[in-house]
Amino acid sequence: MWIIDNYGLEYYGEYLEEAKYWAYLFFLTYAALIFPYRNKQVAFKVLQLSFVLRSCLLFLIFIMAVNSYPRAFFLTSYRWNLIDIGNTQVLYLAFTVLFLLSSKRIFLLEAIHIGLLVFLSARGERAENMFTLVYYMVFVVNKIKQKNIIFIWASLILLFLGVSGEIIRAEDKEMTFAFFGERLIRSLFFQSTCTDVVHVYLSSMYYYKHIGFNFHPLINEVMSFIPLSPWGGAGGSYNFTEILRKTINNPGGGLFFTEGIVLLGPFGGWIYSLMFGLLIRSFYIYSPKYGIWAILGVLIIILPIRVLWYGFVYIPSTFVITYFLYLFFNYIKRFKYTYERKTS
Repeated sequence: MWIIDNYGLEYYGEYLEEAKYWAYLFFLTYAALIFPYRNKQVAFKVLQLSFVLRSCLLFLIFIMAVNSYPRAFFLTSYRWNLIDIGNTQVLYLAFTVLFLLSSKRIFLLEAIHIGLLVFLSARGERAENMFTLVYYMVFVVNKIKQKNIIFIWASLILLFLGVSGEIIRAEDKEMTFAFFGERLIRSLFFQSTCTDVVHVYLSSMYYYKHIGFNFHPLINEVMSFIPLSPWGGAGGSYNFTEILRKTINNPGGGLFFTEGIVLLGPFGGWIYSLMFGLLIRSFYIYSPKYGIWAILGVLIIILPIRVLWYGFVYIPSTFVITYFLYLFFNYIKRFKYTYERKTS
C-alpha cells in the first residue's frame, strides 16, 4: 500500500469512493457476460503434429526460455533477453501455445515441458509459466482417473511456487532459510502487484478528471498487432501507463479496464469490460471449431495476469505470430501428406 498511501492519495484521494463503485460496475459487467458459461466445458481444436515436430517445438521453447529469462537460468544478473534480438518472450509464448494445442496426454515431451515450467516459476518467472501449468491441470490432467488427488497436490504446489517465486526473484542475493520463511508467510497475505495495478487504475481516474480523454492508446492497440513495433506493446510510448506516468508516476501495469478510462472516462472502462467479457464468451463458443479461436483461447488462459497487468496490448503481437506459426505447421503437415501420397 506504500505507493498509494505515500504517493497516490494526494492526487486521487478524493476520488476513491467513486473509483470503487466504477470498478464494481466494470467487474460485474464482465462477470455477467461469462456467468452463463461457468459450468460449460471448453475444448480446443487440436493441432495434430508428429512427435518430431512436437520435439522441435519443445526445443524452440527451451531456447526461447533461456534467451527470454537469462537470470532464471543463472546466466546473468539482469532479468530479460540474454541476446538482445527483440522480444523473444513473444516467440516463447507462441511456441508454447502451439505445443499446448498439440498435447492430449502427459507423455515424455509434456513431462519435460512441465519440468521447465516448474523451474521457471520457482525462479520467479511466474506469470505465464504458472498459468501454463494451470492449463495442463485443467485440460490434460483432467483426463486422468485420480484427477482429484492430483488437483489438490498440484494446487498446493502452484500456490507455493507463486508465493516463493516472487521472493526468490526479489531477494536472490541475500537469501537465508529463516528470511525465506518469514517472507513466505508474509507474501501469503500481501502482494505488491495488487497495489501497483490499483494505483494505476486510480491514477486514470485522476487523469480523466483533470486532463480529459486521450486517444493515443488506440494507436498503441493497433500497432501492437505488428510484432516489435516501437509504438505497440506495453513499453510503447502510446501505452496508457506511459501516458499516465507523465502525470502520476507508476510502476507500470493497470487493471484491464484502465486503458478505457484514459480513452473515454468511465464509459470507456465499461466498454473494455464488455469487450473482455464478450471475448471470453466467444472462445467458449468457437475454440472447438476454429484454430484461430483456439489460439486466442489458450492465450487468454495462460496470460490472465499479463492482461490484468498490461491490458489487452500484451495479446495482439503474440497472437499474430502464433497464428502465422500455426498456419506454417499446418502447411508442413499438408506438404508432408501430399509428398507421401505422390511418392507412394
